[in-house]
Amino acid sequence: MDYSKFMEWMTQVGRGSQFSCLLSKVALAGLLYHVWGERNCKIFKSHGCNVQRLESKVRINIRACVSSWRTLKKSGSNIALCSLLNIPVRVFESM
Repeated sequence: MDYSKFMEWMTQVGRGSQFSCLLSKVALAGLLYHVWGERNCKIFKSHGCNVQRLESKVRINIRACVSSWRTLKKSGSNIALCSLLNIPVRVFESM
């Protein structure tokens, strides 16, 4: 996917305050943060991690962020997204 198509997709998906929109924004921010950190490690420390480790860091970042939210709507699609990312369903129980 090239940059313009990605930005077009992100503009469509990232609008609003629904769980999927917020999740896509957090995922993009986490991805950029960790990719930039990986870039800096490779340039300045001459080492880095593999793709699986980078993906794990992003997933952990997403889980930590979403787990702190307290106003999640309990719906089938939201629960499915949580299970896809291994986010505990207990984030819905505090409502």
